[in-house]
Amino acid sequence: MGERYDAVKTSVTTADADSIRISQASSEILVLYFKEYNGRNVSITFQNVLAFKFEMCHTWNHRDDEIYEVKNSNWMNDQIKSYLNNFPLDDVPQVKHYRFCFNVNSQFFDVICSKDFDITIKEI
Repeated sequence: MGERYDAVKTSVTTADADSIRISQASSEILVLYFKEYNGRNVSITFQNVLAFKFEMCHTWNHRDDEIYEVKNSNWMNDQIKSYLNNFPLDDVPQVKHYRFCFNVNSQFFDVICSKDFDITIKEI
């Protein structure tokens, strides 16, 4: 079965967002920051991060201004295999692969984490 992109409904939008950056608070906590098109500052905190990447992309298999959960993710499966090779465990970590698409910059941010993310919005 191939990868599937399921849109995640949130209170924020990545459409026309700018000032995108990430901060790694610890080895397992990551924060994504951006400013929405309407000027609201957004921070999204991810717990128990297994892997993340920021990429430029000019070819999309989905909308370029949405947030997705990637099902049947090849990248996630590869990351889990690599993790288990280095840190053998009895149980495979329960993780999700999320993709945040930023159309203005033709970028996407992928993160694999073990729980849903927390969103904080600061009105200006």
